[in-house]
Amino acid sequence: MYGSNTLNNQLIIRYSLTKEFFDTFQVLTHMGIPIPYILHRQFQARVKSYINKKQTNHLYITMLNNKHSFTTSKQVQECLSKYQPSLTRDLSRYPHRKWILIPGRYASFVVNYMENTPVLFSLTTLEDQRAIDKQNIPDHMKIFNYNEAHQNELIKEKHYALMYEKAKEILHSSSEHPLFKKKYFSKWLLRNLKPAMQSIQLLDRVIRKYPVRVIAERSEIVEPGLTLSLLGCKYGLPFVYIPPLLLGNASFLPSRATHFCAWGKNQNDWFVSRGIERSSIYNTGNLKFEYDYSPPSITKKELYKTYKIPQEHEIVLYTTQPFHSSTNSITEEWLIDKRFSNLPFTILIKRHPSDRINYSFIQSGTKNVKIVDQDTPLYNVLSHASLVMTVSSNTAIEAALLNKGILVLQPTIPYNFNLNPCDYHQHLVKASAGPPVYNADDLYYCLYSFHKDPAFRQSLLSYSNTFLKDTLEYTKSPSIEVKKVLKKALIDSKY
Repeated sequence: MYGSNTLNNQLIIRYSLTKEFFDTFQVLTHMGIPIPYILHRQFQARVKSYINKKQTNHLYITMLNNKHSFTTSKQVQECLSKYQPSLTRDLSRYPHRKWILIPGRYASFVVNYMENTPVLFSLTTLEDQRAIDKQNIPDHMKIFNYNEAHQNELIKEKHYALMYEKAKEILHSSSEHPLFKKKYFSKWLLRNLKPAMQSIQLLDRVIRKYPVRVIAERSEIVEPGLTLSLLGCKYGLPFVYIPPLLLGNASFLPSRATHFCAWGKNQNDWFVSRGIERSSIYNTGNLKFEYDYSPPSITKKELYKTYKIPQEHEIVLYTTQPFHSSTNSITEEWLIDKRFSNLPFTILIKRHPSDRINYSFIQSGTKNVKIVDQDTPLYNVLSHASLVMTVSSNTAIEAALLNKGILVLQPTIPYNFNLNPCDYHQHLVKASAGPPVYNADDLYYCLYSFHKDPAFRQSLLSYSNTFLKDTLEYTKSPSIEVKKVLKKALIDSKY
């Protein structure tokens, strides 16, 4: 669903090299945690040019296949998730341990639903800080700024010197490896030893100090979630995975979590197809949707007046994503097609915060296509729209929650190591969220039919409703369901 289970060449190389990175450098340990396990995401990002260059080398791909036998995501998960530190002490057995460590972005949920539970909020992103600032944090809940603490964490020079020398020895003995022998790789590894050691030492101390019983995180591929998942293995602590956004293979593998909060049936099945035991997955819905929603602060009449929309027009909302300019330029060309000026629609473009395209053609005077002010809340527009268009954005789900029809735009999206490493951006097509749109003709047909044909309009709602049912558990409160998972984790033992 959210990317094919079958690996393409780029992913075969990515995960084969990750395994070799683990195997070669796992003797570099700090406080029982292998350094390469901490660095695996940074490693993949640093060697992307090497991967991009090799993905058309069929002899190289064949060699990796013969050596590692990675052909599916499930094989990657089953193999790489086993690379974890040994259990040194099962802290889950101590009854005084009752704290939950959770990102600050979930502060609204925690304050409202975990009121009697000691909680430590981790601050890593601006979203974490903003969520904390909106809440009156009770005394039995504490705040931990990971970035500040990490920057100030001191590593004993003798420990760092030993690690540095050991790493140089391994690099020297790996001079035959086609990647590890490269100077840019050795410089990268040596430069990142100390930050990894800082992360391990800092978070190890935090877990023991408070004392943490359950770790809940939004991700295992960025800090502090990556290190915390490994410390969970070291100390036998449950790790609850609560993803705020949909994810593909590159944002998920490998996972060492013990409890998975799935949005609904589709993600539950996707987790299982990646080798996660069904018994460890809980359909909770999505906390982000529950807390992000707010009724529109302006009326439909006010919105029409702001953007000079003719009263006889319906609003079509297009939510963009931060694709390469070549992709977003394609959809821009579709929207300025002169045929659309004859239809009673105004298309409002809600740009993604990271979308850097200026849409100059549209801004130069296309009357029925307008760009929404960047600071306009999504629901001020979404609530008043009749139809929503997007490629693969989560806004499709938010549209379905408001009983809106969806058009799934599918412009050509070139391969990109970060933005498009596989077929993730086809997930709305595979989920039948709405009719796929591959060109301007398709878009014109859909909009014309939506205007002229009541049966077509109704079919879009049927698509949307079925998609929502399969994608999101929305009949129950996500807060209540996630609370159940966290309470269960508090009494579960990892071993």
